[in-house]
Amino acid sequence: MQSNTSEHTELSIKDYWKFIITLIFIYVILFEFILPANKILPKPTLIYESFLSLVKDYNLFGEFGLTVTVIYSSLIAAYLVVFAFRAPILKLLCTFTSLPSLLGIFKNFPAFFFAVLFAFWFGGSFFSEIIFGVTYSIFSMIGIMNRNIFRLNEAYLLTGRNMGLNENQILNKIVWKEIQPRIHSKLNKIHFYLWIWILVYEFINNSSGLGSIYFHTLSYNDFGGIFALAISISFIIWFGKYLIEILNKKLIYWD
Repeated sequence: MQSNTSEHTELSIKDYWKFIITLIFIYVILFEFILPANKILPKPTLIYESFLSLVKDYNLFGEFGLTVTVIYSSLIAAYLVVFAFRAPILKLLCTFTSLPSLLGIFKNFPAFFFAVLFAFWFGGSFFSEIIFGVTYSIFSMIGIMNRNIFRLNEAYLLTGRNMGLNENQILNKIVWKEIQPRIHSKLNKIHFYLWIWILVYEFINNSSGLGSIYFHTLSYNDFGGIFALAISISFIIWFGKYLIEILNKKLIYWD
């Protein structure tokens, strides 16, 4: 049974890569030779030339390093803050059960508004991006905690009380341990949306980072540059997702 499952997974991975290679082949043939001049997709050679231009003219690697630092520093810092204050946060969510519903009114505001508001308050500095990224990540993790705090296994809580654990110990050692895997399972989603919002923030400020490169490529109608930048970013997002999945398997071994 196990061998059949692994074989099925292997075949799925092979089929996935066959599909990707087929798409690339069709894209090269269609847009390099049949439809070289169009406004749908640039031809492959134009993307390659645009990538070289991004490196030379837009300081791709420097801006890339800044954005990556902001995103992963924000994600790590937010997780450490939530971990350090896990008991007070959980206690607050248990005590004021209507608070998330009251704050839900802000869901009616367009998310773009908050990026603009942060840009107005803090400008486009490196630290303002960190503050924006950490704030978004913390609230995302607290939202996950709130959605799962009343879905706990009562048997664990009862065992903790019978062992004489106080409230803080129950929150730290039992409630958090049960919610932690659910936060980790959503880290990739937070990671993906964090990329989107940091790029939006940088685009609005047009100060630094990959978002500012998007601003300039759009301003100069750099068709190939837009696609070359998107492909570069997608590889990094995929690699970050892969690392998060590895860390989840290493750290959350009791789920």
